[in-house]
Amino acid sequence: MKREYETEFVVLKGDCQPVLGAKTAVELGLIDINTNKFDRVSLVTKKGENLVKEFHDVFSEDKIGTLPGVQHLKTDEQVLPVIQPSRRIPISVRSRLKVELQKMEKQGVIAKVDKPTPWVNQVVICPKKNGELRVCLDPRELNKALKREHYVMPILDDVLHKLSHSTVFTKLDLKSEYWHVTIVEESSYLTTFQTCFGRYRYLRLPFGLNVSAEIFQKKVFATLEIWTALLSSLMTLSFMVLQRKSMTTT
Repeated sequence: MKREYETEFVVLKGDCQPVLGAKTAVELGLIDINTNKFDRVSLVTKKGENLVKEFHDVFSEDKIGTLPGVQHLKTDEQVLPVIQPSRRIPISVRSRLKVELQKMEKQGVIAKVDKPTPWVNQVVICPKKNGELRVCLDPRELNKALKREHYVMPILDDVLHKLSHSTVFTKLDLKSEYWHVTIVEESSYLTTFQTCFGRYRYLRLPFGLNVSAEIFQKKVFATLEIWTALLSSLMTLSFMVLQRKSMTTT
């Protein structure tokens, strides 16, 4: 049977690996998602609301947590610093941009810069669905100087075998992602960017850097390994206690 499908393609310059979205893959019959075999469990309960209130400092919108340690961004000294020209900001979005910059400054993500810096990057503004603005760094020149760690990130095949006997799954949304990584002051000046309200620098790892993904993934894995080892020890200890109680009873 001959069928026709309509989908949207994005063509990029350079040597890129083609990616097919889940929606298109389902429509083409390449994959089949059997949602009827899953029982959805909602955790939005009164107990969950009380938990959020009790630990309001953790779930606060005005505060972004940090992963352990600080990050130093290394650059190739042979690459000369670049000061990019300021990008014009439409007057219609300037008021919203100012609100977003103030919000990011209050969250400890960025800070104002009042001294000369060898690197000045451009800024890109993207509208969100809720009407707010997403402020992104455009570090195309800085990326040429940054030294990558080339940390190998796992793919689905690397973790799929660990889920073979799993029956309960949960999804965690680590909001703000890279902003959970604190960068040292010296490195923060590399991320200086220009706006119509002055210059700012990132205090947290910004989106757009070609090193951000691997740095963030490495720190997340290191943190999860600590908690996995701790939970494993607690489970072993609990089993030993139960086994001892059982022996005492008998």
